[in-house]
Amino acid sequence: MRGEIPAATVHEDDEAIVFLDINQAIKAHLLIVPRVHAAQWHELDDGTMAHVARLTAQWAPAVVAAVDADGYNLLLNNGEAAGQEVMHVHFHLIPRKRGDGVRMAGVKPRLADAEELRGTASVIKAAQRARE
Repeated sequence: MRGEIPAATVHEDDEAIVFLDINQAIKAHLLIVPRVHAAQWHELDDGTMAHVARLTAQWAPAVVAAVDADGYNLLLNNGEAAGQEVMHVHFHLIPRKRGDGVRMAGVKPRLADAEELRGTASVIKAAQRARE
């Protein structure tokens, strides 16, 4: 956004910018970036969140059509532990084709039992109440 890295912009307005990621996971990999600085998604105000979400929904079908993709990944990394490298919130919109060879960071899920899920839900709800 400061012009330090060459970028091919597809959209910009007063609140956000949409441009091709210089590190293309696959052709047409876009970044959707709010102009206001926030390191993580939950730090944005509601209006900016809504605008970025609308832009993401607007540009996803265009990217899919442009490269004849079969679908797309929408990726948001919040914090270093989650893989965030640039500490300014941004979405990756990555078009996908069957058999494209692109691998997202894998998670090997484990099946949780109902009691564990209820306990975890209670802890999360308590944390949310403490924030209110």
